[in-house]
Amino acid sequence: MIVTSLVALAMVGSTLAAPLPKICKQNVALQAPKEIQAGCSMRLRISIPAHVLSTVESLDVKLYPGKSHHGALVHRVQTKDILSNQENIDMMFPVTSKFLGSNTLLLTETSHNGMSCPIIYGTQELVVRPRRADVMCAF
Repeated sequence: MIVTSLVALAMVGSTLAAPLPKICKQNVALQAPKEIQAGCSMRLRISIPAHVLSTVESLDVKLYPGKSHHGALVHRVQTKDILSNQENIDMMFPVTSKFLGSNTLLLTETSHNGMSCPIIYGTQELVVRPRRADVMCAF
């Protein structure tokens, strides 16, 4: 009885500690640096099938710092602005010092009210280093 309770508590604890939302579907290739300096702009390229883009209004790029449950929206792409045959999307956005350390970058469809599980199209680890004056931002 005690062991069962401990196992149940451990499972609840591990669920609460999960840093990312549930991944329902991941079907996109992300090309982004694994490391960046704070204050620099990050170039992110996503390769996504055109038929998928036609079903999504917008895509969110979020950064989840460390083991945080809460991601911060760093960029949003309006898919209506994308050509119907375009499968690669390039974007640039600044990465601030509040993300110093290890992060998880997440590409997901924009959440709407009542949406239980927005589709997650890709994830990637990203380390943000302190800004060094002697090093230029590289794209």
